Amino acid sequence: MNCHSTETGDGMAEHKTKPIVSTQILVICIAAVAIAITAVTVFKVSVGSLFFVVALLACPLMHILMMKNMNHKDEQH
Repeated sequence: MNCHSTETGDGMAEHKTKPIVSTQILVICIAAVAIAITAVTVFKVSVGSLFFVVALLACPLMHILMMKNMNHKDEQH
């Protein structure tokens, strides 16, 4: 018998855990790593140039991610 089942009638509900990383984000990260490895090995892009581009893109990306859940419409001053 499963101690987390709802069939026992004791009021215990199953606990569904939320994944740490969504599947979409995981696919994007794997694709980014694959693109970076391909750029270095096939197209002979220097690692320093690759780090520069990543740092350059990190600033606006972090801004978008931090501001994603902020809703200013309902805010009253």
